[in-house]
Amino acid sequence: MARGLGVDVHFVATGTRTGKDWAYARAYSRLLFTIEMLLGLEENILEKRCKQRVELDEQANWFNETQDSNHPDNVSFAPWIDGVSKWLSSATKPDRCLDMELFARVLSSIETHARESGADLAPERKARAAVMLYRAAKSSGSVDRRMIEDAVKLAAS
Repeated sequence: MARGLGVDVHFVATGTRTGKDWAYARAYSRLLFTIEMLLGLEENILEKRCKQRVELDEQANWFNETQDSNHPDNVSFAPWIDGVSKWLSSATKPDRCLDMELFARVLSSIETHARESGADLAPERKARAAVMLYRAAKSSGSVDRRMIEDAVKLAAS
């Protein structure tokens, strides 16, 4: 009967709108759990982080969608973001996100140029240079020899 009057019974009972909103919420949930599985992320953290976010959103009054609602400035999302970042760093299968062939070319180019130029690179500096150059190569689609040379000089100094 309530449905016949245009009442969204599902929304009244659960707080989630029926239709596309509900479908998108379920799809996002499944997508996140799929990412968790593919990356080999630490389990049982996703739900914990979601619950923490809901609590933060409640504290910040983000669930109140009225135009003149007040959102306090003293709610910090930084610890939550740090927690998500730490969770992402728990990935045991990061190769699913990396172009391993490109990364190998970047690393090989760094080692070749370091050897040819006589540069001595500490492992941590070599790793940082490789990550930086990988990002550049990924966005440009190629390994830039000049960038490799510059990065090796910087990392060796």
